[in-house]
Amino acid sequence: MMTGSHLKRPNAKVLLIAGALIGITSLAGLGAYLTYPKNALEAMNRGFYGAARTYLAKSAASGSAKAQNELAKLHYLGLGGERNHHLAFELYLKSASQKFALAQVNIA
Repeated sequence: MMTGSHLKRPNAKVLLIAGALIGITSLAGLGAYLTYPKNALEAMNRGFYGAARTYLAKSAASGSAKAQNELAKLHYLGLGGERNHHLAFELYLKSASQKFALAQVNIA
């Protein structure tokens, strides 16, 4: 029968260094998540849909058909705020009237 006495105990320094490396790696990843997105695309890709709505609303108000379509999608799906199908329809319609093909498909 083996008693396990032949196994070495882990070195405390090695465990401390390994723990520190894991902690630093975790914090680095968390830091990237906590920084505010710089634009609508980054916000959408990172799941910051409220921020994406804010960025897109500015562009949509300026007449950007692409921004109107993307903002409509967020309102239709309820991402980043409450679901609002009426507003989504209006935004899709504005975008489609500018001959933005994707909005025309979405509104159809």
